[in-house]
Amino acid sequence: MFVKLEDRSYIVCWEHGTSPGGQKFTRCELHDLVRLEDPPTKDNISVMPSYEGMAVCSKKDQFCRDTGRKKSMSRALSNALVFPRDIRKKFWDAYFKMRNVSYDMKIVKIRVDANYPPVEV
Repeated sequence: MFVKLEDRSYIVCWEHGTSPGGQKFTRCELHDLVRLEDPPTKDNISVMPSYEGMAVCSKKDQFCRDTGRKKSMSRALSNALVFPRDIRKKFWDAYFKMRNVSYDMKIVKIRVDANYPPVEV
């Protein structure tokens, strides 16, 4: 996932795996893109690892990639104490856009009768 801010750009990567102990995990890494010169080209961009967050699934729980991505990204952003709330919101907006999910969706109740269109709750 790519997040572009006013002065910087970040790449967010996730890795899903199983530890040697058998526990499933999801690791999120926030990478800072550093431009070595203007204009940026494929050869003059460096990726610097910046922040990491980890979510480990209990053996009793059902492993879910989406939940792991959310928890690990939340932990990576909390490890990055330099991000104010409005910047963290941009990361979450990019995440939900990537997942094609709107978290501001209104709940719509659909009646199965002649009272169509749906009624917003």
